[in-house]
Amino acid sequence: MEYYLIAADKGNSDALLNIGVLYENGQGVKQDYSKAMEYFLKAADKGNSYALVYIGNLYYNGKGVKQDYSKAMEYYLKAADKGNSDALLNIGILYENPWGTVHNISKAMEYYSKSAKLGNSEANKAITRLQNYNKNCSIM
Repeated sequence: MEYYLIAADKGNSDALLNIGVLYENGQGVKQDYSKAMEYFLKAADKGNSYALVYIGNLYYNGKGVKQDYSKAMEYYLKAADKGNSDALLNIGILYENPWGTVHNISKAMEYYSKSAKLGNSEANKAITRLQNYNKNCSIM
């Protein structure tokens, strides 16, 4: 933590992100979602797309904040604009499941495909799952 704090004091966004992760998970510090959010916001202000994803995840899971899928989507979209494949995957998940967005399988597939093109293996699994689901539905 000491070295992360030194780097964070110098404005390193990855250090800020990592401190947030430590607080989120309670690793080496007492778990504190408010502190995690504080560091994620600082990292996001410095352009760190992963910090935006982590903020979205806090809203998605309702950790330290009221669960809010629309807010999660807002942060995922900001990270997606920066080319973050995890954000694209998470947007797909929100479209696939009717949580705070319009349930739209075509949009889900679109975002999964964008994520997969950036090398996200979880997106490839999601694409395969949706394709298999669609095949099974068309048989019935």
